[in-house]
Amino acid sequence: MWEIPECISYSELRKNEGLLLIGDSKGSITSFHFKQTNKSFFKIIPNKNTNDTYFWQDIVDEPDWVEISKERNIHKDIIMQLEYIKRSDCIISCSLDRQLSVAIRQRKANRAPYIFSVDKVIVS
Repeated sequence: MWEIPECISYSELRKNEGLLLIGDSKGSITSFHFKQTNKSFFKIIPNKNTNDTYFWQDIVDEPDWVEISKERNIHKDIIMQLEYIKRSDCIISCSLDRQLSVAIRQRKANRAPYIFSVDKVIVS
């Protein structure tokens, strides 16, 4: 079964760097750490005729431009909302998963996450 993007969040990390988070239907988060946002999100390919369309194989091996990582099964259900907290370098994720409704963890995963369970889910 496919992982369907359900929510998206973009934040500035530092000057000329950005972080794009995508939460999906399987409870996973894909992170794009853009390193040269003052120029472009992805490496500009000379003489490209496809109107700024990039395929996965075009961007996955460009560490000078973007680092892509995926954290799988953070939640057991759809991730409904994501937020990056720059001050503490943390990601907050909210899910329909009743056993793990809210997770707060460091972006680099150095510490165990804070986990909150909510019996009745509120969807806004």
